[in-house]
Amino acid sequence: MVMKIMEQQILKYELVKTRNGQVGYCKIGKGYPLVMLLGYSSTLFHWNRYLIQKLSQYFTVYLLDNRKVGLSDSGNEVSMDGLTKDAVDFIQALNLERPFLLGWSMSGVFVQNILVNNPYLAKGAALISATPSLKYMSEDFLTTIFNSSKYTPDEFRAKIHRLFFSEDPTQESTRLITESAIMIKDYSFRFTTDAKKLQDEAVKKAFGIDIENVHLSDIKVPVVLLRAKDDMVVYDDANEVLLKNIPEAKSIVYPNGGHFFIHRYPRQIAGDIISFFEDIIE
Repeated sequence: MVMKIMEQQILKYELVKTRNGQVGYCKIGKGYPLVMLLGYSSTLFHWNRYLIQKLSQYFTVYLLDNRKVGLSDSGNEVSMDGLTKDAVDFIQALNLERPFLLGWSMSGVFVQNILVNNPYLAKGAALISATPSLKYMSEDFLTTIFNSSKYTPDEFRAKIHRLFFSEDPTQESTRLITESAIMIKDYSFRFTTDAKKLQDEAVKKAFGIDIENVHLSDIKVPVVLLRAKDDMVVYDDANEVLLKNIPEAKSIVYPNGGHFFIHRYPRQIAGDIISFFEDIIE
C-alpha cells in the first residue's frame, strides 16, 4: 500500500528567481540535496518515476528544467557554459550547500564544467550517458538533430527513438516512457521550437571544445559514471576517457537499454547512485 501511494505522488512545479533569470523545478524527498539535470530535448516527463522515488527516500531531489523548457529562462550566454551557469545560479539561489549533482547526457557536460570551474560547489556527482566532448558523440545523432527539418515529425521521432533506446519504436517502449513518467500538477510543457533552437546552437558552439586530459584531472570530488553497453548516442571511448582522467571516478556499465537505459533499470541505477553517494557522506 505504501508503494502504491508513492507511485501516485503528484509533484508541485515551482519557480525560483535566480541572478540572471529563473528556473522551473520540482522538489521531492528529504535528506542531503541532489540536483538532477536533463539532457538534450528533455522535459521533466523524461525522468523515470521509480528512479526518482527511490532517490527521494535518501535525498532531497531537485529536478530542473533547462532554459526555454517549462518556466526556465535566463540571460546567460547561449552556450554550454551559459547553460551550466543556469544550474549554478539555481544552486546559489536556493543556497544549497555542496549538493550532489547528476547530469544525464548533455547535462553531463554542465556537471563536468561545474566540477572543474567551481570545485567547492558540489560534494560529488553522477554522470549518466555522458561524454567529455562532442567528438565522442554519434555522428548519426548529431546529423539527425541538426537536420530535423528534413524529416516529417513522425520520421524524426522514429529516428530519435531508435538512437535513444537503441531499438526501433514499439508500443511497449512507448508505453514504458508514458507509464513511468513522474506526475506534476499543472505541468504540460513540451520541448518547443525555441528550446530546440537554443540547445542546437549551444551544441554547435561546443564543437572543438574538449576538456579531457587536462581539465578533467582538476575534478576533486568522487564521480560515478553510468552507461549502457549499447548506447548509440555516445561512443564507448567517452566513458574510458572520463574514467581515465577523473581522479576519483568509478564506472558502472549496464548490459542494454541504450542512451535512455534509466527506463530499463530505474531501481538498480538508483541503488547504485545511493550506495556511491552514501559512501561519500560517511
